[in-house]
Amino acid sequence: MTDSIKPIAKPVEGRGGAWGGASFPVSIPTVLGDAEILARLETAAKRGKLPGFHAGGAGGSLFVVRDFGRPFESELRARRASGHQIELNVALRPMAPWIFIVLSVLTVWPGVYFFESFLGLFPGSADWMWSGWWYIPLAVVTGAWGVWAALRGSKRSGAAEGVELVERVRGVLDRAGLAPGPVP
Repeated sequence: MTDSIKPIAKPVEGRGGAWGGASFPVSIPTVLGDAEILARLETAAKRGKLPGFHAGGAGGSLFVVRDFGRPFESELRARRASGHQIELNVALRPMAPWIFIVLSVLTVWPGVYFFESFLGLFPGSADWMWSGWWYIPLAVVTGAWGVWAALRGSKRSGAAEGVELVERVRGVLDRAGLAPGPVP
C-alpha cells in the first residue's frame, strides 16, 4: 500500500517551485554510512526533534518521517542516492484521501432522502419538484471542490512542513558530517 504513494512536490512553472514554493526532491550530501545516519536520526527522534521518524520503509527507503501535513497526512521519505547523497522527497499518504472521497460519495444519497423528508414538513411542498434533481448536482460539484481543496491544502502544508523537516535532518547530519562541497 505504501508503494503506491506518489511524490506531491514537483516543480511547477510560474509558481515558484512546487506546492507552497518548496522544491522536492532535495539532496543532502553526507559522508556517513546508513547505520550511522539512522542512529543519529533515531537519537534526535527520541529527543523529540524528529517526531514520526521510522527507520526503513517501503520501496527501499532509508527512513521515513510520518504524520505531518493537514488535513491529510504526508510523509518524508529518504533514500540513498548516488555516492554520498541522501535524497528526500515528500509524499501524500493515500489512505485518508480515499476514505474522504468514498464517504463523500456514499453520503449524497442519504442527504437527498433526509432533505426530501425535511421539505415534506412544510405546507405546499408536495408540489415542489423532487429534491434529487437539484440536490445531487449541487452535492457532486461541492463535493468535488471539497476534495480538490483538501488535497491542495494537504500538498501545500505537507511541502511547507517537509521543508522544516529537511532542515532538521540537515541539522542532525551537519553535526554528524556533511560531505565537503556545495550543497545542491
